[in-house]
Amino acid sequence: MKTAIIILADPKSNSDEANGRAFNALALAQELLRAGDAVEINFIGAGTRWPGELTKLGHPFNGLYNSVRAAVKAGSCGCAAAFGATESLQACGIPVTKENAVAGTPGLLSIRHYLAGTIQLEKRRTVWRACGDETKTSSRASTGGGPNGAPTN
Repeated sequence: MKTAIIILADPKSNSDEANGRAFNALALAQELLRAGDAVEINFIGAGTRWPGELTKLGHPFNGLYNSVRAAVKAGSCGCAAAFGATESLQACGIPVTKENAVAGTPGLLSIRHYLAGTIQLEKRRTVWRACGDETKTSSRASTGGGPNGAPTN
């Protein structure tokens, strides 16, 4: 199974909700990696601030983050610029990508390639999961190319 995890929550809010979303996204990545699945973790929006926090030795999620660090693919260039996280991402060794040209930005990380060609897409708050044929359809899943079955083009 191939899974893309997109982290959007803002660590600066220091809310239980933001912390829970990031923690559960990382825990899902760890579980999938343990099972031998392919996983890519990306940071977009205010979520581009997370790597700078997660790499701090005293952060409670540091060990979990380090266990999935190899699966971290990128952060969104435009989002990192907007949320002041560009230097932090670079210091953490995370590439910033900008393949989605959006006016007024240096470009955003594209998630379209995760959606293109998939038969199932699940949205569970801030975690998008693009699934292949081997995944069973659940009652929360939608068939089609985009969220809730919407076309992706």
